[in-house]
Amino acid sequence: MDDQNDTGKELERLRRRVAELEIAAGELVGFRDAMTDGMAIFDARLCFVDANQVALHNLGASRQEVVGRHLLDLLPGYRDSDRYDEFLAVLRSGEPAVLEDWVDLPGTGRRCFSTRVFPLGAGLGVIGTDVTEQRLAEERLLAREERFRMLTEQTSDWVWEVDENAVYTYVSPQVEKLLGYTPEQIVGKTPFDLMPPEEAERVGREFGAIAEQPRPFANLENTNRHRDGRLVVLETSGVPIFDQQGELRGFRGIDRDISERKAAEQLLRQYRQRLEEQVAERTAERALAAERELLAVTLRSIGDGVIVTDPAGTVLSVNRVAEELTGWSQREAAGKPLGTVFRIIDEQTRRPVEDPVSKVLQTGLVIGLANHTILVTRDGTERSIADSCAPIRDQDSVPRGVVLVFRDVTEKLRVERELQKVQKLESVGVLAGGIAHDFNNILTSILGNIGFAKLVLEPGHEIWQSLDDAEKASWRARDLTQQLLTFSRGGAPIKKPASLEALVRDAARFSLRGTKAGCRVHCSEQLWSAEVDHGQINQVFNNLLINASQAMPEGGTVTVSLENLAVRPGAALLLEPGRYVHVAVTDQGVGISPRHLPKIFDPYFTTKQRGSGLGLAVSHSVVERHGGALRAESELGRGSTFHVYLPALAHQAPLASSREPELRMGRGRVLVMDDEAAIRQLFGNLLSSLGYDCALAAEGREAVELYRAAAQEKGEPFDAVILDLTVPGGMGGREALRELVEIDADVKAIVSSGYSNDEVVAEFAEHGFRAAIAKPFGLAQLSKVLAEVVVGS
Repeated sequence: MDDQNDTGKELERLRRRVAELEIAAGELVGFRDAMTDGMAIFDARLCFVDANQVALHNLGASRQEVVGRHLLDLLPGYRDSDRYDEFLAVLRSGEPAVLEDWVDLPGTGRRCFSTRVFPLGAGLGVIGTDVTEQRLAEERLLAREERFRMLTEQTSDWVWEVDENAVYTYVSPQVEKLLGYTPEQIVGKTPFDLMPPEEAERVGREFGAIAEQPRPFANLENTNRHRDGRLVVLETSGVPIFDQQGELRGFRGIDRDISERKAAEQLLRQYRQRLEEQVAERTAERALAAERELLAVTLRSIGDGVIVTDPAGTVLSVNRVAEELTGWSQREAAGKPLGTVFRIIDEQTRRPVEDPVSKVLQTGLVIGLANHTILVTRDGTERSIADSCAPIRDQDSVPRGVVLVFRDVTEKLRVERELQKVQKLESVGVLAGGIAHDFNNILTSILGNIGFAKLVLEPGHEIWQSLDDAEKASWRARDLTQQLLTFSRGGAPIKKPASLEALVRDAARFSLRGTKAGCRVHCSEQLWSAEVDHGQINQVFNNLLINASQAMPEGGTVTVSLENLAVRPGAALLLEPGRYVHVAVTDQGVGISPRHLPKIFDPYFTTKQRGSGLGLAVSHSVVERHGGALRAESELGRGSTFHVYLPALAHQAPLASSREPELRMGRGRVLVMDDEAAIRQLFGNLLSSLGYDCALAAEGREAVELYRAAAQEKGEPFDAVILDLTVPGGMGGREALRELVEIDADVKAIVSSGYSNDEVVAEFAEHGFRAAIAKPFGLAQLSKVLAEVVVGS
């Protein structure tokens, strides 16, 4: 009897233990499937024993299809890689390992994983963390840094950035040549740390005044102490840096070493004083001759160009640098009028600048040339220069000649203009993005309601045509925002295969309608296709064709030629090697002046009375963002030709249909999140008309709670979710999607944004979305996107 009781108690204990183990196993399964990292377990033969939902999603297979299969059956790419050998090494050694590389997965494509491999029983445990976005972000950052480094290292001057407190945040490598410090030793310091105390106090006051009322500044001189103790005189120019709210965030600028010039000026002062002392004992003629001789010897050794003249403006001597800058040797220049050797013009008016020697002799003062002064050398080369001109006097203060000191500032001005251009484009980009976003939201409401109204009316209704005209006008208004969006940040093109010939012909019909200009299109046979943003490239062709027609106010023919172009390494076009489509737009107009031609792609530059100066700047920006190039050539009186080079597809691809899309009805439950009430209401009306049930949320947190309630509490997840990308003061679409994926790994999310050139819209799949719909959109476009996401067709 006692034995039976003991047996019963043992059986009861075993039953309780089995129940506990079943509960623990259930908790482990729940923990496994809740992981955001991929997890898999392998046996000693490297066959799958188990995998969580993330790993199964990456493999594109179910658990039944995975368990029992060998690693190489599901990932054959491992066969020829080091990864499989590394798994075997962990299996043999029992030592864990952390691996990182790019993997081609059946479920998610090519991704980068940081993988922890560790022994687990007789087999292996593997946990993989997806670090793709981090690595891609690092690569983009490195590319931007490399472009900036190339710009800054091409100049001999020192390029720097400071924050609003004047602390260096960046310095270019040239600082080591100027001051002996490495960039790492300068970053974190202020300019005042490198100056003698009195100089630091003076410059600090000047910087405080500039920072209080931020403005560009130029040619500010300051004395710095070299690492070896000597003093270096620098000339500083810079521009302020503002954030998106217009708050000052620092300054960006350049410094150049003018120590040699200052030393030369000091030498000249010393020599003048010395000669004045000698004149007391000698005659004026002998003193002047000695001064000339001394100057001739001294000035040949300094870094600026120096020309010495007599009172009549006749050249007496030129130093070595002046010979190089003017193209005249000492022997050829001596005895010639200064205007022959030193020919200067105004960069803007192209008119000769007044002879500086005459000015000095008339006023007796030291003078400098105005900005935008160009030196025309003997062979016709033009150089931007800065100079100063001072009288040479005898002991009786009678002018005996003039010394002219000048230097080439062409490169310095180029860098300054590039910095100002970057600042100008950044400012325009901040403004453009906000305006375009609000405008696109307004157009979304207009187009959506027009489409809804047309849906409930018969095509023969008396107001149908008015609605159709209003809809077309709204789409044209949408196209106008593309010029602004080109300047906003992150303006990645949304590319699709296209026939450039078709885009050119459409642009010609639109742009030249109502003008006196005709158009001839010549297209090579079997023209390659290109992958482009249709709207942006259409805008480029519109701008070029409109400019061509305006260049021919009395009428004429615009010729557009399209041909295939294979660019080989080392070609003179400065394009990456590869296949391109070359589009040439030629007019018979008045042509462009040679002095204007280098500036035509600058923002705000225009020769038209009513022009904005943005058309060609936008076109240049669009083409470069497509990986191509835009060039121009012109001859006065004979017209202009603009050359567009766009990368061609490696293989011909099916082109997008130009027919208006048809409405595609559907069924299902759709959750919409948008911060604007009018847009939410519009979505509700449009989705209902297409056959969908709709739930609405004002921001991301509300959308997440609605989805959680539907998926977890009711067991009826939404068939699709439309998320607004930007929600001021609330959770936006990207953040909401991260939480939705934790609720439902298979959530079907569509990104919606008025910032239609945002990188998330352009590359939605990389951010976890199934599709994108840029505002504004029409009912047919909405129905097509939903059908593709919900039905998969």
